[in-house]
Amino acid sequence: MVFLFIIILTNNSSALRLNEVESNPEGQDAGFEWVELYSQEIVSLEEYYLENGDGGVYNLSGSFSGFFVVLFSKQFLDNSNETVYLKNNGQTVDTVGPFRDNKKERTYNFCEDIWIFATSTNNEANSCPGSSQSPTPNQNEETPPEEQRAVNAEENQANLSIQILKQEQPKIEKIILGNPVTSEKSFEGEITKTYRTRIGVVYFFMALCVLLVILIALRKL
Repeated sequence: MVFLFIIILTNNSSALRLNEVESNPEGQDAGFEWVELYSQEIVSLEEYYLENGDGGVYNLSGSFSGFFVVLFSKQFLDNSNETVYLKNNGQTVDTVGPFRDNKKERTYNFCEDIWIFATSTNNEANSCPGSSQSPTPNQNEETPPEEQRAVNAEENQANLSIQILKQEQPKIEKIILGNPVTSEKSFEGEITKTYRTRIGVVYFFMALCVLLVILIALRKL
């Protein structure tokens, strides 16, 4: 019976391990310290507990698979010479430490059988070197002078190319076409002049006819 219990405990605990530790958060420690567990399989946390280097115990409960973050409501971890144990019925399942955490912007991460300080990845895959979760360079860090000079040279070359392109662009002269309204007015003037000429010819012909009638009448007298 005892042998069977040991086998069950070994199989259950082999899928469960400590994964990340935050013992020195920004600001106050109470309520912001945490330990992350990881298991590829669904595992029950009943009868599991965390123990610190001073012998303090924090009982676990529930079940999970993947990541599980244990947030301590009170100060539970020391910033120096700290060791964290994951235990079940007095048997140590996993342990990390002793370690000294003086990096408030980093957490203690498990990376391929070793522990390193890296960017916090609460409830996510750890930020291990060479992984897709590796931290990106700090955007606020100063650029080395050599790299900065190279960047400035490229920017100046780009600005010069833009200026040359602007200077080489041909100037397009504007061609102002005649106002259509003026042409219409000229056309209307020509029509009026032709009409007046025709009226004049008609009046002249009528006057000539009247004159001929008068001459014929005078001759009969």
